[in-house]
Amino acid sequence: MKQRIRVLTISNMYPNDNNIAFGIFVKSHIDGFRKYTDVVQLIVANSDNRKGFFRLLNKYSKLIIKSLYYSFFKKFDIIHAHFAFPTGFIALMSNIFKKKKFVISVHGGDINDIARRNKINFNLCKLSLRKADYIIANSNSIKDILVRDFYINKNKIQVINMGVDIDLFKPLNKKICRNKLGLDIDEKIILFVGNLIEAKGIIHLIEALKHVKNYYKRKKVKCILIGNSSDYDFLNFLNIKISLLKLNKEVKIIGLVPHNIIPDWMNSADVFILPSLTEGFGLVALESIACGIPTITTNVGGLKEIIKDERTGYVVKHSDEKSLAEKIIFVLNKKDESFTYIKKEGLKFAKLNSTYNQIKKIEKLYNRLIKYF
Repeated sequence: MKQRIRVLTISNMYPNDNNIAFGIFVKSHIDGFRKYTDVVQLIVANSDNRKGFFRLLNKYSKLIIKSLYYSFFKKFDIIHAHFAFPTGFIALMSNIFKKKKFVISVHGGDINDIARRNKINFNLCKLSLRKADYIIANSNSIKDILVRDFYINKNKIQVINMGVDIDLFKPLNKKICRNKLGLDIDEKIILFVGNLIEAKGIIHLIEALKHVKNYYKRKKVKCILIGNSSDYDFLNFLNIKISLLKLNKEVKIIGLVPHNIIPDWMNSADVFILPSLTEGFGLVALESIACGIPTITTNVGGLKEIIKDERTGYVVKHSDEKSLAEKIIFVLNKKDESFTYIKKEGLKFAKLNSTYNQIKKIEKLYNRLIKYF
């Protein structure tokens, strides 16, 4: 009888009742393993997204202690860390005691932001990556950075994104979704979903919306922003910007909504926008095309691998409000049937990158690492 693989999964982001979107993609990954495989998972994760030195010290101390406890007293075959730093280094500490195969999933912010805040972070991140038996990059863009900046052997990096749940994110009836959410059926709805932070390019979307509003004049245009607003300084700046541009009636900030409701919002939209300045992968864009919604993104990071211009969606240069506005107007002016080809190609790409397919790739990697055939 085949022995079941046991994996110690460590993550510094994981949702709970108070932080429903914090690391939701990690939870989706874990849920996917439970649904599609017989892999046994031992979860060590942090659910506290609050900032501040003492809070960081407290939550990471707990994460280290629990990881080491599992290393000493739990039985497992592989350590899988989500994020190269700080979680990758914590997993490396566990690996020193347990001497098991060690995998790191790199998501983007870990190597593009946290690891670059100071030399200590960078060197610890680099050490963890080089000690790992295998690295999973969520895009080719991330793989290139690992090879170029961290000198990682490309042969131990495999590109596997987190995948989209195509049973959840799928085309739905727009009118039914709008009625469910209390949205006007005649409005032109522009949707953004993601963290409300500067790196997502939201300010450029607001600037573009000013031009869209001037174009449509009396017609109703609504821009809905869904996401976490823990960066209160940026949120305050965003609200000031909206007021200065006199877009208070056109912009609605919803905040966080349950993950299983996001497809209703996406299917209510006329166009989905992800105007990021940097992006490791951009899972939300994959979720959008899985819903069959016209999607506009910028030409950065992993987004270039999801959205192919005029094939699976539309691409504009980042930070270019005029081009973004023109593309939004172009999409809003076209009839739904005009997007048949793009919708078909988007759905095809989403199916290839389903949670099931991505989970099976990782399971195959696990098997290869511990030689269970």
